[in-house]
Amino acid sequence: MKFFISICICIYFILFTVNPFRERQNFHLRDNSIPRDVEIEKFSGSIAFAENIINTDGIALNVDNVTFTANNESKFITNEWSTSPYLAIDWRPDGQEKIITGDFNGDGNIDIAHSRSKWGDWRVSLSTGTGFITQNWSTSPFLAIDWLQDGHEKIISGDFNGDGKTDIARSRSKWGDWRVSLSTGTGFITQNWSTSPFLAIDWLQDGHEEFIIGDFNGDGKTDIAHSQSTWSDWRVSLSTGTGFISQNWSTSPFLAIDWLQDGHEKIITGDFNGDGKTDIARSRSKWGDWRVSLSTGNGFITQNWSTSPFSTIDWLPDGHEEVITGDFNGDGKTDVARSRSTWRDWRVSLSTGNGFITQDWSTNPYLAIDWRPDGHEKILPEILMVMVNPMSPTREANGEIGGYHYQQALDL
Repeated sequence: MKFFISICICIYFILFTVNPFRERQNFHLRDNSIPRDVEIEKFSGSIAFAENIINTDGIALNVDNVTFTANNESKFITNEWSTSPYLAIDWRPDGQEKIITGDFNGDGNIDIAHSRSKWGDWRVSLSTGTGFITQNWSTSPFLAIDWLQDGHEKIISGDFNGDGKTDIARSRSKWGDWRVSLSTGTGFITQNWSTSPFLAIDWLQDGHEEFIIGDFNGDGKTDIAHSQSTWSDWRVSLSTGTGFISQNWSTSPFLAIDWLQDGHEKIITGDFNGDGKTDIARSRSKWGDWRVSLSTGNGFITQNWSTSPFSTIDWLPDGHEEVITGDFNGDGKTDVARSRSTWRDWRVSLSTGNGFITQDWSTNPYLAIDWRPDGHEKILPEILMVMVNPMSPTREANGEIGGYHYQQALDL
């Protein structure tokens, strides 16, 4: 029996650790893309963590200090990670709880933080890669959250000082600043960052206000932009690392937003011309183009990008339509795809840097979307979450890992 067990262990070791048929390739990741000679078409998972995939006849790829794997058969290993001595979630139905994910200590692992109205801290569950260490991180002298239920509070996350660790910012209607909790890796330092001469938020409750986070000037720090229906500019608060400089960036000759309340408008972000700065695009049901506001670093140049011979959006209010963004051809520019319930393709608008080329990409023999309105369907862009070597420098603020550019999660 011992001899038989020893033979099984040897076979397992050969097949799954030194498999001679498993190809390993090293390459540099540039412009959010994977080199054209690397085959990734066989990967079929929606979200995968490199350390948690059982590889069967896959391709293991090393990007310097970053490792991820593309496979034709991907499986998840599911474990329960305790948040002891705290609850992972207190009580969601009352509308007073907020949950945020990010890399709060800059080690390359995704962490989870949650808080509730009137709490004075965030409960941060730091990932070790095999479990969580959960701690209270105070936001003193301020509350972590004032009152979520009234609809006036906005909470966002980003890397506001560009140090590679996720920070949290919040504000409320009629406030003139954001309360920014900067992560030190072991706690928060919370400060008021003014958006003078403008309000941080005008009025959230009426449904006319939109917030965008991104790196609008390409300096590696998270910025905040907001606008309202019928405004002709975005109020962009550029982070200096210690505060905000707020400016009006015009979208002339067009409105920044037409009318949010009717449910026909879609606003998306990305780097549509591949220059490393966040751009904003918007469209409405039955329009034939996206209005793309390309960032110059100190303002926007707004153009109509046609999706001919198709509409950009068929009809948003019926709940059947899904619009997603990603770099679908790996050229470092953000593309747009959309589909509807029972369709068998995605309409993919590939960015050329100054316009779109729109094509139907089939999902045969499957439906692209089964049925959206019932709320049972979840759609994710095809991405791989990268696992970073903790010893390597990580700068998520400007989309760099180990010195190489990526976009949030790796969009394939």
